[in-house]
Amino acid sequence: MWIDLSTFENYHDFMEFCYRLHANESEPELMFQDYEHYPEQWYCEGCMGEATFDKIKEYAALGELQREAYEAYLTYWDDGTLDDFHERYEGSYESPEDFAEHLCEECGYFKNLPAWLQCCIDYTAVWRNLDTAGDYTEVDGHIFRN
Repeated sequence: MWIDLSTFENYHDFMEFCYRLHANESEPELMFQDYEHYPEQWYCEGCMGEATFDKIKEYAALGELQREAYEAYLTYWDDGTLDDFHERYEGSYESPEDFAEHLCEECGYFKNLPAWLQCCIDYTAVWRNLDTAGDYTEVDGHIFRN
């Protein structure tokens, strides 16, 4: 049976439902044999614990773009928490170079720089420096602070 975990208030309610499903068994062995709509890293056939349940509930509350970004984040930091994700996430950009330009603007580096000189900046080199210095990481168009 497919069960939408977001319909349960908490882990206890979810487990109570599972045991009611198997009420005709004296000692049911619960197995979670598939998953959908949450990160693959959290899938475990026989070990849906309270911590995993809580992570799935938090994940389900995210918007579609945030879920996409969080999944990208988990490919790099596979044990990262949602709080850590929010702290590290800088946004989605067409390219790392676009982020480098955005960062330069946000930091005020262009404040006293003439417009004719701004267009001479090599944002590929700026991004390469940010990346190789270990300050930022790009995953599938999403930028994260290290």
